[in-house]
Amino acid sequence: MYWATKYYYHKVRTFVQNDPPTATAIGDLWIETDNKNKLYRASATGSANWVAVNDQSGISVFAQNSQPTGQNIGDLWFDTDDNKKQYRYDGSNWVAVDDTRIAGNASAITLLQSDSHCTTIIMKNTIAVGNSSCTYCGTTIN
Repeated sequence: MYWATKYYYHKVRTFVQNDPPTATAIGDLWIETDNKNKLYRASATGSANWVAVNDQSGISVFAQNSQPTGQNIGDLWFDTDDNKKQYRYDGSNWVAVDDTRIAGNASAITLLQSDSHCTTIIMKNTIAVGNSSCTYCGTTIN
């Protein structure tokens, strides 16, 4: 595949810390926790290319151990004593921002791995089975 050797895409990362991190991709976000959670966006890779985001939406970003008092729908909270787990305020509650496919995929992989008659290699959108006696039972992996 020609395109795979020519292009390499980085996922955007969010950093929640005091000091400027090293951006690995343009668009990375940094929440500066010792400056009222000021938000920055990386304009290039490295640690010297952070540009302040001029957010006029009124949405606040919190990075702290305890649950903040929600102000506006859409506010974000990074729980710093729970591996920086992310929450979004819905107007009355802090709701975890999770990709529900992760738990489903973990269950599907566990199910496939539990079949001792198979050797399974899982790639994006492909399941290659190393033993023809193995039966794929319709579990979907996203």
